[in-house]
Amino acid sequence: MIYTQEQHNDCTIIRFQEKRIDVLVAQELKTELLKLFDTGEKRLGLDLSNVTFVDSSGLGALVAVLKKARPEGALCLWGLTPEVKSLFELTQLYKVFDIYELEQDALSRC
Repeated sequence: MIYTQEQHNDCTIIRFQEKRIDVLVAQELKTELLKLFDTGEKRLGLDLSNVTFVDSSGLGALVAVLKKARPEGALCLWGLTPEVKSLFELTQLYKVFDIYELEQDALSRC
């Protein structure tokens, strides 16, 4: 899985460089993000602007990370491409995740 990591105040930002979050990267994604929470991070921001496809394993990994984040921390998503946004709407997960159009909005609330 290819991503960059940076800090913005108390939020760790993960910028995915992968086009797909699928079975090939889902387990690694889950492991890496859960490790961040295990090391004391409380707030994660995920920039999905490069991601054009997410399958069920990718969604499962994101849901597992969200469960770990709550109730003490936060997981904010932004930059959803039309394809990924459509998937979140179809699965009704847009009601569960904190999803923002713009990075600055996500970071001000995350």
